[in-house]
Amino acid sequence: MTISPKIRTVLLRSARLMSEMINEVLEAYQLNYSLWQVIYLIHEHQCITSIDLSKILKVSKPSIAKRIQVLLQLNIVEPVESLDKREKKLQLTAHGYNVFNDCSKMIDVAEQDLLSNFQIKDLQQTFETLEQILQKLETNKRGEST
Repeated sequence: MTISPKIRTVLLRSARLMSEMINEVLEAYQLNYSLWQVIYLIHEHQCITSIDLSKILKVSKPSIAKRIQVLLQLNIVEPVESLDKREKKLQLTAHGYNVFNDCSKMIDVAEQDLLSNFQIKDLQQTFETLEQILQKLETNKRGEST
């Protein structure tokens, strides 16, 4: 199929430009997209270990540790006491919740502006197609046959 290299190029360029757009939104909070991913997951799970963050984001543990260190310094996350002393869980601070809510709203506005000229049915079809591509990639990554 001759269209696949074009899809790859468009997907990769779109992802890069989208993360740059989000970085511009987050800049006022001394954040970037890689830090936002951690904040988002901590908010979503309410309490999560750095090992789980590493697995979900598919990045190295040292990379997660660096991100967490920055978020600790910004008073966005805090460690949570655990019965298992080997397990270090994280949660958002009160300030972290405020930052999450503010940034979420601004990212939503930027995304809505980006997508405002598209028909809902076209966006839905695009979303479904991207979901199928993502599922196929994840399946291939796990080594499962299709």
